[in-house]
Amino acid sequence: MLINEILALPDFDKAIAQLTTDTDTDKIEARCKAYDGEHAILTDPNRAKKTVGDTPETQRVISPTKEVLTYQKRIVKSAVTFLFGSPVTLSIPEGDSPAFQLLKDSWKRNKCDAFSKELARNLFVECKVAELWSVVKPKTGPGRLRVSLLSKKKGYSIYPHFDELGDMDAFTYLITVKNADGKDVKQYRIYTAALIVTAEKVSGKWDIAIVPNLLEKIPVVYYEQDEAEWEDVSTQIERSEYLLSDFGDTNSYNGAPIMLVKGHVDNLPRKEETGKVARVTGDENPVTGETTYNGGLEYVTWEQAPESITAEYGMLKDAIYSMTQTPDLSFSNVKGMSSISGIALRLMFSDAMFKAMDKQEIFAPGLDRRIAIMKAGLALLNLSQAAALDALDVDVKFNDVLPVEIDKLITALSTARGGEPIMSRDAAVRANPLVADAEKDAAMLAEEAAARPAMPTYAESFTI
Repeated sequence: MLINEILALPDFDKAIAQLTTDTDTDKIEARCKAYDGEHAILTDPNRAKKTVGDTPETQRVISPTKEVLTYQKRIVKSAVTFLFGSPVTLSIPEGDSPAFQLLKDSWKRNKCDAFSKELARNLFVECKVAELWSVVKPKTGPGRLRVSLLSKKKGYSIYPHFDELGDMDAFTYLITVKNADGKDVKQYRIYTAALIVTAEKVSGKWDIAIVPNLLEKIPVVYYEQDEAEWEDVSTQIERSEYLLSDFGDTNSYNGAPIMLVKGHVDNLPRKEETGKVARVTGDENPVTGETTYNGGLEYVTWEQAPESITAEYGMLKDAIYSMTQTPDLSFSNVKGMSSISGIALRLMFSDAMFKAMDKQEIFAPGLDRRIAIMKAGLALLNLSQAAALDALDVDVKFNDVLPVEIDKLITALSTARGGEPIMSRDAAVRANPLVADAEKDAAMLAEEAAARPAMPTYAESFTI
């Protein structure tokens, strides 16, 4: 059904049911728990505390090892860093304008670069998130745009609705709020291009408020992906946890040496004594008086851990990192590496970079829509710039988080130009990270150059 048909239903319960159809709620909660470290090994009944021993004297409580490996966080953090670790760059063909400056100021005021990282992190875990923009007009002072993150972690259940062409014609979120009596009430907020509907059910009756949508477009950017970042390696992560936990139990039993006593111990030295001596006598048959075996002490030690366990854990670790396109930067993996070139470094991280490029398929349209919403909101707040904001053609460039060897690049470009300059003085000043005010420094350099005496030309230097 189309959104207008849904909102026109006489029974609002049916309208809400149409707009909040979702079967992923349980999956989202499970993904959040997995990311937070609530793994199956912690609740496995086979690993619960148990009492062993046949008699009261031999009974003891055993607590099996439960090792939790939070690969989920490592995978997600790496994906976020390679995508938004270096903030995106906004630009327009004409270079700059008052309208573009308004957009950049609002972007900075809403901390959109940091917000993009938080949004990506929530998306990579929950697979469904949204950003909501609103125009805030205080009683005093100028109004401004404000962005909010809608995700399960923030307490929101989100429900996009699409028309027959696949375009989003409505967006609904559900959140629990406190009413005037301090009781928890479920509040629905429905956004369309024309209306904003707020609905709460109180004492079995709907309390509905409808206001016009001044932006004339749904102020929501919706992001979705099919599965969590670690979904393909979830079994390998679980197997690694059980393997490491079993190995931990084995170490607890066999890691320390065991003293084997043959015969009867006449005395055992104390731990603080030096020059320790132990006396042990052999067992004798009380009837014949024959010695059963001579007495003695020896330590039973586990010479080495099974190599198969180490090999399997290493294979699982490699599979987890490679299948999720996550670089393994653990100390054991990078020790012994000498200085490497920038090209070799980029090849090492090429898989993670390819993954970030794939993620741009989701975020490039999302950021374009974010800018369109910001332009509409800023136009409401700055009527004199409305036409200029509407005409803005903003380009979004995703940047590379890896360092670039600038010196080698400049050398190559200079060589290609036959040693001629490849950059103006002003451009070099603006690119200098040690310069606080590029325009001021460029002007000072021009004054200094004008004050210096002119150097003689090549022909003048040989004039007699």
